[in-house]
Amino acid sequence: MILATQSPYLVDHFQPEDIVVADRVAGESQFSRLAPKDLEAWLEDYSLGDLWLKNELGGRPAFESSVASRWVPRSFQIDAATSVNG
Repeated sequence: MILATQSPYLVDHFQPEDIVVADRVAGESQFSRLAPKDLEAWLEDYSLGDLWLKNELGGRPAFESSVASRWVPRSFQIDAATSVNG
C-alpha cells in the first residue's frame, strides 16, 4: 500500500523502516527509506511524528530557486548575493 501524508499523528503509527520519504533535489523527486539505526537515539526521546515536525526526517518543503523563479513574482525573489542587512 502507498500512503502519502504530512500528518505527524499518522506517521506515529509506523516503524521507521515502513516510511519512504520523498524530497525534491535539483528539481527532481528523490525517495529514501528511513534507517532505524540512524534514528535510535532520537527515538528514545521523540516519536516519528515529533521528528517529522522538527524536520529531522526530510520530506518537508524546501526552497528551490529554480522552482521559485517560475512561481514567485520577481519583486519577491531574493538574490543569493543580496545581504538581508544591506
